[in-house]
Amino acid sequence: MTKGEKLKVELGLSKFKYVKISRALITSRPVYLIFFDSFRPNVPIVNYNIENFPHTFRIYLGQDGFDKMPVMTPPLDIEDFNSSKSSGIFCLIDIAGQKYINKKLTKDIKYESVILKDLAKNQGMSDFTLEFRKKRNKVGQRENLVAKLTNVEINKPDNSVTFTWETPPTKNEEKPKMKVDPEMNFKLVPADRYTLQIKILDFFDWLDTNPDITIIKAKDIKEILEVSNVKLWSNAPSDWWQGIVWNLTQLDGAIYPCNIKPKRWNAKHLHNEEGFLGKHLGGLVNQMSFFYNPMASTLSKRLRDGGYLNNE
Repeated sequence: MTKGEKLKVELGLSKFKYVKISRALITSRPVYLIFFDSFRPNVPIVNYNIENFPHTFRIYLGQDGFDKMPVMTPPLDIEDFNSSKSSGIFCLIDIAGQKYINKKLTKDIKYESVILKDLAKNQGMSDFTLEFRKKRNKVGQRENLVAKLTNVEINKPDNSVTFTWETPPTKNEEKPKMKVDPEMNFKLVPADRYTLQIKILDFFDWLDTNPDITIIKAKDIKEILEVSNVKLWSNAPSDWWQGIVWNLTQLDGAIYPCNIKPKRWNAKHLHNEEGFLGKHLGGLVNQMSFFYNPMASTLSKRLRDGGYLNNE
């Protein structure tokens, strides 16, 4: 499977016979426009369709705005795409137009994703959750003090790397300590620690762009987390039952997706789309720079043991 074929699958566009991709030459960071037609999925997409679609250039409306199409590379069949996806921005455009969108065909398309830096500095926690995060800080349980990096899982076929931490429940909480178990249909089970996970997607695409690398450094971890899509998990009960994992699932950002739409907690956690992190995972993301070095050293060892890094 080519990189383009994999990208087509990852974006949920497998049902479309004709998909075109073009790079917009407006910034040093790769920005790609991906065109498909849900109204006429079996009709070839030609340049005329793209150039005359009225909303193509609106993606680039800045402070001064544009009144013409952005400069673009000639559109290619997405199957012929062979560039690295690392740091790329992919904009999906259904040229059927809003009135004629075929919702049955487009329901599996992944328009959005999660990048960790977008959730840092408390941006991923609702105000409601943030108050409990502050209480945890006051009793000396910042995640850089209590969370322990326990595992790094390398999955080459999945093109991913998953980091796992363990962190204790908050002190002085009277309720029995419980966690949700994804292996038992998310049933509540007793817990003395919570598991937190960050799964970095397309990791080996990034590694392919650095073929001479012999060791992963802290600055590499920082770079990867700034540009890579991720999926997250916390088995703290509040994350699952109060809608936080459900909200992540809407952005294809949950390691264990949740299809239970919250009814009670929407107003507290999900207003303004802020409720993506619970207090434990939110604290970890806020303190992520503390873990760059141990993440880098552990990942380097696992990659070297697996034969994925050149010897020094």
